[in-house]
Amino acid sequence: MRLEFFVLRGALSDDAVKFLYFNALLSWPTESCSRSHLSCIPENKIDWLDNFLAKSYSRQSALEQLRWITLGYHYDWTNKTYPEECYSPFPEDASKLFQSISSVIAAFLPSIQKGSPLTAANRYSNFVPQAAIVNYYRKKTTMGFHVDAAEPNRLAPLISVSLGRPCIFLLEASENIPGPQLPHEGAAGVLDESTGNTILPIILHHGDVLISGGSSRLAYHAVPKLLCWDMKTQLPSDLLSDLSNNFIQAHPLGNALSKSEVQSSLEAYVHSTRVNMNVRQVTES
Repeated sequence: MRLEFFVLRGALSDDAVKFLYFNALLSWPTESCSRSHLSCIPENKIDWLDNFLAKSYSRQSALEQLRWITLGYHYDWTNKTYPEECYSPFPEDASKLFQSISSVIAAFLPSIQKGSPLTAANRYSNFVPQAAIVNYYRKKTTMGFHVDAAEPNRLAPLISVSLGRPCIFLLEASENIPGPQLPHEGAAGVLDESTGNTILPIILHHGDVLISGGSSRLAYHAVPKLLCWDMKTQLPSDLLSDLSNNFIQAHPLGNALSKSEVQSSLEAYVHSTRVNMNVRQVTES
């Protein structure tokens, strides 16, 4: 069986990068549509921005403490379920973005099927984003091996986008895949003798899009390490300036804020952080 695992290198447009950064850093964490692990979080964009700019060496801002938020169906981390009563409308613009990504695979899939048992293309063309987890990887943050199996609908793909610092991503595959077929040059799978499976090491960079379908949809995966990066050569040249303007415009006293201070704080955060948004369809409809 084909692994049906896709890595689209640098697939996010500059507009998509700006949209995701703005919402992940400023908008979604303060909105009623999201849930997070923080017990006390600023309730609006104004307080959120004030809290971010007022940070000191002895106290981290809420954004710097944030490790994840959920959107749509809110995942119950204890029971590993999606309770029907814990649902908020999925952000419409984000839904359109991830549906457009899925449609690319839907158009591509028929050309590579050739009798192999791949997921039907309509699982991609009819993909409905219903739940998302936005992860904020800071400093030495890692994620151990796990499988995303809580969704009743496990035939729909899982789509993940990476922003900021690169990372090492590990995928466990039941088939042995030689190096040239891996999603980046110079890699080779490592045989796990205890299971007979192959562990695929993949470096995910800023702007990469990962799509898991077929047998890879329920494969174990992990993020064991963040890597350093040259932020200035990989980000849109006007990203930090635009983000700073958006932050300032969201504040009623924006004219009194120093853009250079706002931009400096954002630059330090973006440089040290990997933001990962993964989206899945929970139900059949």
